[in-house]
Amino acid sequence: LLHVIQALKISIVLVMGHDRLFSMMNNKLKNLDTGGATPKVIKLPRSGGVVSREASFQRQQKSNSIKRYFYGGMVKGPGGTSSTSTSGGDSSSKQQQQKPTIPLKIPELTPFAVMIKFADVTIYKFTSVSLSNNLLPMGATQETDAVQVVSVGSEEMTEQWTHAMLAVVHPAAVERYNQTLKASELYESSVAGFVVVEKVLMDTETLHLLSPCAGSLPSTTFLAGDVSFME
Repeated sequence: LLHVIQALKISIVLVMGHDRLFSMMNNKLKNLDTGGATPKVIKLPRSGGVVSREASFQRQQKSNSIKRYFYGGMVKGPGGTSSTSTSGGDSSSKQQQQKPTIPLKIPELTPFAVMIKFADVTIYKFTSVSLSNNLLPMGATQETDAVQVVSVGSEEMTEQWTHAMLAVVHPAAVERYNQTLKASELYESSVAGFVVVEKVLMDTETLHLLSPCAGSLPSTTFLAGDVSFME
């Protein structure tokens, strides 16, 4: 979000009914270089009668959104199924009538499988080291990033990573991170896309990834959160 504000030179940011996000945006935008005036953050109240969705509904919607990312929407297929029914006109004859063909629904897109060795993969997990103001000396501010990342070693690559969703980091962001070692270079940069770990083969030390595009990935450096996807 900060990258979008900076790249598009946004001057006004509207936050609707989210106190924590409003406070975070105010703090972050004070030091953000947008090439002009500091963006103004305006908090808007929620409309009356707005209710939060149930957790089960939100999980289902999240799963549907991830599925559409890889498979697209459901469209009518070229074929269909048909069935017949029997109706009798009199006691001596029976006539078969065919029901209309029901079009099949098929995915609009076809994802692709990508296989990568453990040794060729770099995965970073998010960790938070944000300190409360009560834990800091009087008048002091935290100098490190509020969000940090740690690298996942090959010994940590187990079957528990199955169904994990990973963000593909742009090569340029990886290069900047290697030079500065600032975690913000990874998580504040736009990602190249997302993949899902379908299988973890321990005997061959290989990851089977589900990718929305054919061919090799633009980068083998990934960011891992707590989002998973199971078909």
